Amino acid sequence: MGQRPFVLVPKKQSVVRDYWKEDAGHAFWMLQPHVPVSEQAVIEWYSLSDVLFTITLNEGKDTWSWVGKGDDLFSVKAVKNLMLNNRSFGVWFKYKWVAWVPLKCNILAWQAEMGRVPTATALSRRGVHLQSDVCSLCNVFPETVKHLFVDCGFTSGVLTAIGRWCGLNIQQVVDVRELLCCYKNATADKKCRKLICCLFIVMVWAIWGARNDKIFRHKEPKVVEVVASIKSLSFLWFRSRSRLKNVLWKNWVNSPLYFL
Repeated sequence: MGQRPFVLVPKKQSVVRDYWKEDAGHAFWMLQPHVPVSEQAVIEWYSLSDVLFTITLNEGKDTWSWVGKGDDLFSVKAVKNLMLNNRSFGVWFKYKWVAWVPLKCNILAWQAEMGRVPTATALSRRGVHLQSDVCSLCNVFPETVKHLFVDCGFTSGVLTAIGRWCGLNIQQVVDVRELLCCYKNATADKKCRKLICCLFIVMVWAIWGARNDKIFRHKEPKVVEVVASIKSLSFLWFRSRSRLKNVLWKNWVNSPLYFL
């Protein structure tokens, strides 16, 4: 029984059968409300009646029944199979986890692709009181995930510099997913594309760090400093986490793909 119709029932231990009667093919309510009836309660009351007109009540107790596929008994496996039945995962985006960067960077990029990063607008929707939801990097537009990592003028400057550093001609990026898939446009071998993917993950990490430095440390962000941070962090992580140990900083700073 709905929430509001339940308020109208004097005995809270009652069931629908106690007040819904059927006689000679006709059904009606045997109930006199003991409290004033609101408009919303009347609407829910008629909705409940419409449902009851389509079924036949009996004198037995209510029971649970499994309406899953076939005659299988209820189980967690049966529920899982029912949920996955006729569902295709071929068109779903598969985030590429890269072991050349720390797990924290992979997690942040993964959350950004899903739009689950706690930006100013996201915190506002969750009831967190903020002085402003404007992007702290450009101070113009609301800080959404898409704006922070794609549309922001500050981010565009960083993306252009990183693309030039990698030798890529990066056009306008639509969203975070497309940003993380820029490596697919590179006409190079598998290791080279993996390294480019690594660099863009580090870029997401560096932009998020610059945003936090501005908010919590009041440090003004600069495109040159963020680009330099991306180059140094990616060099440090790549050299320590990959099997290629003969990478030199003096060459890396000019082009990260020089040895591939």
